[in-house]
Amino acid sequence: MPSPRVSPRTRGLRLVCTAFFALAAGWPLNAGAWADPQCRVEAVTRLAGFVRWPNDEELGLSFRLCIRDDDPMVGEFINKRGLTVGGKPMTVHALSPDEFGKRPCHLAYFSEGLASPVIIGRLRNQPTLTVSPQRGFANRGGMVELSRDTGRLSLIIDRATAANHPLHVSAQLLAISHPAGE
Repeated sequence: MPSPRVSPRTRGLRLVCTAFFALAAGWPLNAGAWADPQCRVEAVTRLAGFVRWPNDEELGLSFRLCIRDDDPMVGEFINKRGLTVGGKPMTVHALSPDEFGKRPCHLAYFSEGLASPVIIGRLRNQPTLTVSPQRGFANRGGMVELSRDTGRLSLIIDRATAANHPLHVSAQLLAISHPAGE
């Protein structure tokens, strides 16, 4: 099957998004890249490459990304379903807040203001990587906080949560992140 033609704009966006994720090391961040929802989706899905899930076969043949059904990013993630994450096609599940913790997810993404302590508490002992740009997310039990301070992208990881979690977060991801609470 021939590979689909990629427009110059899409190629450019991919390049910016790849650079965006590389900025986790603390390089200057183009404010436009952070605001671009496609770049946020790219950054979130690339995080999954640095995590191993226990008993992954129990989660099925697809990479299950869960997002609240009222999250403004839900459409952006749905547009990327089928993207390969960890060798599996990504499926996107828009869940009501009450469904989190009751349905299996590899990754749960929450936009700013949508990561309630109740939902995060329900996911705490499940093999689910929780990610959000919400300020203080990693200090309140979330695993990975996407932070943009002074024009730089930073990953903030609650190392205690990561160490005591069923997931295995790679040393590479820990090395480019900041510990929560700093």
